[in-house]
Amino acid sequence: MAAERASALGSNFAPALLAHSNMLRECQRWDEAVERLLRAASILPDDPKIRWSIAMLQLLRGDYQNGLVNHEARWNGSSEMEKIEGLPPERRWNGESLTGRTLLIWGEQGFGDVPQFVRFLPHIVERLRRVRGTLVYCCPSKLAGLLSRSLAGLELRIVKDEAPQLLRFDFHIPLASLRSA
Repeated sequence: MAAERASALGSNFAPALLAHSNMLRECQRWDEAVERLLRAASILPDDPKIRWSIAMLQLLRGDYQNGLVNHEARWNGSSEMEKIEGLPPERRWNGESLTGRTLLIWGEQGFGDVPQFVRFLPHIVERLRRVRGTLVYCCPSKLAGLLSRSLAGLELRIVKDEAPQLLRFDFHIPLASLRSA
């Protein structure tokens, strides 16, 4: 394989190690994939693509505590998020008081992440209910019907991601980041 050869020739070249790790991950050779990533991370410790790849392997292997923390690296350069236009970073919710505020939670990446992370919504709804806040969940339009039925007992407004204009909100947070909030 080309990635394996590049990694052998450039044992200190982080992009080659990352490519080789990706190939090893696809072959389910987890330990070898982690070893290549850790070597790449020692060369480029602040590279978000390497950190995000480590997160994907951690999640795949059941290390959810570390994997979810490292998953936040997607905002700093993961290939899956390169084309996403972000909402105002200064209004990103980082645990500030939600008393009387509106929190916009928005979907990201793909359909598989929605059922994985939508389970955190009831907790956030309860938190907002206690402080008279409001939750708006912006979801993929193709999942709006399913989510409206599934979340019918909660006090939240669901809007489709194709809506031309979002509602007013005080803070926003992506769905997959809720576990850290």
